[in-house]
Amino acid sequence: MRRRAAIVLLLVGLLLALGGTGAGQKVYLDINAPGFKRLPIAIAPLVNLARQRGGDRVGEEIAQVLTYDLEASGLFKVLDPISFIEDPARAGIEREQIEFRDWSLIGAEALVKGTVALDGSPPGELRVQFRLFDVVDARSLTGKEYRAQLRDVRKVAHRMANEILYQFTGEEGVFETRIAFVSTRTGNKELFLMDYDGFGVQQLTSHRSINLSPAWTPDGRSLTFTSFRAGEPQLFRLNLAAGQLLRLSASPGLNVGAAWAPDGRRLALTLSRDGNPELYVMDRDGGGLQRLTRHPGIDVSPTWSPDGQEIAFVSDRTGNPQIFVLTLRTGDLRRLTFQGSYNASPAWSPRGDRIAYACRTESSFDICTISPDGSNSQRLTFAAGNNEHPSWSPDGRHLVFASNRATGRYALYRMLANGSNLTRIATGSGEDLSPAWSPRLRE
Repeated sequence: MRRRAAIVLLLVGLLLALGGTGAGQKVYLDINAPGFKRLPIAIAPLVNLARQRGGDRVGEEIAQVLTYDLEASGLFKVLDPISFIEDPARAGIEREQIEFRDWSLIGAEALVKGTVALDGSPPGELRVQFRLFDVVDARSLTGKEYRAQLRDVRKVAHRMANEILYQFTGEEGVFETRIAFVSTRTGNKELFLMDYDGFGVQQLTSHRSINLSPAWTPDGRSLTFTSFRAGEPQLFRLNLAAGQLLRLSASPGLNVGAAWAPDGRRLALTLSRDGNPELYVMDRDGGGLQRLTRHPGIDVSPTWSPDGQEIAFVSDRTGNPQIFVLTLRTGDLRRLTFQGSYNASPAWSPRGDRIAYACRTESSFDICTISPDGSNSQRLTFAAGNNEHPSWSPDGRHLVFASNRATGRYALYRMLANGSNLTRIATGSGEDLSPAWSPRLRE
């Protein structure tokens, strides 16, 4: 709740809104269609109401964040403002004030317009009006007003980007999501958190120890991780709003690799309490322990299918680490990967159609994906250091992973599910590892 309270977004009506992609409404972006092409969209300079000091800078920042978000989606082509014909000093933001022909001439099929006002009461409050237009049909799609503290200007822009994406695809965006990760930037392996674009970095733990493998609860309000803060690898859950730390598992030996079931009632993890690393499930409070695997091999890194019926994991039971899938209801086990001598860190897509993993190719690791039935294996990264620990965005369209490709030190990168739009998203001293992309936070 704290994150939502930090930005008071008063949606003052769906001004001129047509809403989603219901029956009879134009379908703009069929993102699954063969030969999909990005939609050309223009982001007009936001008008600074009353020419208030600082308003132009805020408007420019909103436009920059919007541009970044829409380009990162892989669905839009944001047009260069140098091509704009319309004079922003004389332009309004309502439909009847817009010369759609001017925008059509430069190739725009969609148009974003808006205003910025810095209100004095309460001090530091920001008010943004936002309009979205279909240039081809010369019609309004949606209009909203956002109120927030000035410090939350980026969050306002992310909210606008999510609305644009929804209007054109009928799907929610990921621009307000966050990424948890491990970093050595303090000299120890501590947990950190940042926005999906790398901004807003904050340190979560100060244990001066080793913290590993962050995993989000399905409601996006807590993180589970393994910590050596007590000397042995134990499993903890951190409530992000309250800062409360709860120990979930302290069995003798390993307590690692927690992964939450989609319903949030159970989590899978690896324990070595019986002498060998095996998979277990437990209730959300640490009780109800149940053993899943019984084999002399090492079983680690569980990840749930979106329907909660299966768990993919890594095992060396056939000699080298490979990925297997366990059907919980029947206990049936199938081997998923056969190519490569070392496959690790599986992550099941929220869409259910792909499993991402780290695959060793030649002498280094790359990010690969495979269908849950073992078909259609694809390699997404090529000849660029080691690439490890993939994690899916909640819409299943993006991956974040750790790579030492540029400097030999691990940093975090984001890309689309087909390997395109590769972007480094976190900078800082030390190494950044083990990213975990948050679900969408619900009210």
